Amino acid sequence: MPSLGFILMMEFGYSPIRGGLVAMVPVVVTIAVGATQVSPRLLRRGEAPRVLIVAGLVTTALGAALTVVGIQSGVAYGILLPAMMLAGLGIGLAFTPLFATVVPAGLGRHTGAAAAAVVTAQTLGTSFGTALVIGAGGLRWWAIVFLFLLLAGLVAGLMVTAEGGDGQASDAQ
Repeated sequence: MPSLGFILMMEFGYSPIRGGLVAMVPVVVTIAVGATQVSPRLLRRGEAPRVLIVAGLVTTALGAALTVVGIQSGVAYGILLPAMMLAGLGIGLAFTPLFATVVPAGLGRHTGAAAAAVVTAQTLGTSFGTALVIGAGGLRWWAIVFLFLLLAGLVAGLMVTAEGGDGQASDAQ
């Protein structure tokens, strides 16, 4: 997601502290819950990482889309909060299987580089989305960001072949 704190500052006139810290705390908490509670439990129950990655990215796109529609409609922050938290849950749901797939993939001395590539991709995505919002005419460009999220989810679903928590391969072979 592009820098939601910055967008809240632009659209609602929030100060940097309110937009970047106070307004974002519920989203960050939801990301943490998805990444540390929901996703690991589903992985331990044998859910395939690809399923969680796709579900997480689709949920993120849905939550972000609802957030943008709410902002464009002029609704109050309190009404936007559930949509923002839905996006956060999706992010958290996708994080754990992404890293759980990359880090133990048998890359040996390249494991750190692979994990760094995942973080770099996340940072570039945030930068790209923020640049679209600021430089290309505002929130209407979020549709492109949603399409990228959905495309990333589909590509990840096709590419991830890691085993689920029960030791069974997650893809049909």
